Amino acid sequence: MKPLNQIARKKSLLLFILLYLLSVGLLFTSVFYHYQVPKLENRVLRDELLYQESQQVLRDSFMTRLATVKQELIAVNEPGNNAIYTDQIIAATLAGMRNMIPASNPNFSFYDDVVQCCLQLQQCKQQLRESTQSQQIIMTLKTENATLLQQLESRTRDLDNCRMLLVNSRAQ
Repeated sequence: MKPLNQIARKKSLLLFILLYLLSVGLLFTSVFYHYQVPKLENRVLRDELLYQESQQVLRDSFMTRLATVKQELIAVNEPGNNAIYTDQIIAATLAGMRNMIPASNPNFSFYDDVVQCCLQLQQCKQQLRESTQSQQIIMTLKTENATLLQQLESRTRDLDNCRMLLVNSRAQ
C-alpha cells in the first residue's frame, strides 16, 4: 500500500534537506568568518605592537644617551675637569644619537631638535668657558692696573718732592 501523496512528501523532504543544509552552511560560514577576521585583526595589531615596541626601545636608548649628555654638560665646566675631552665625548654621543634615529621615523624632527638643542647648549658652555677665562684675564689686568697706578702716584709724589727740593735749593 503506497501513500497517495508520495510525490508531495518527497518534495517536502527535499525542500527540508535543502533548507537545513543552507542554514547549516550559513552557520558554518559565519563561524568561519568569525574566526578569520580576528586573525587578520590580530596580525595587524601584532604588527602595530612590534612597531610600538621598537619605538619604545628607540626612545629608551635615546633617553639613556640624553641623560649621559646631560651629566657631561653639567660636569664640563667644573674645575679640574678636562673640558676638551668632555666636549669630544659630548659631540660623539650626540652624533651617535643623531645617527640612531631613522629619517623615516615620524618623530624624526623632534629627536633632531633635541640633539640640536644639546649642541647649542654645548656651544654656549664653550662660550661661557671662554668668557670666564676672559674675565679672569680682565681681573688680572685690573689688579695690575691698580698696582701700576699706585706706583705712578708714588713716583709722581717723589717727582714733586724732588722738584720742590730743586726749587728750594735754587732759591737759597
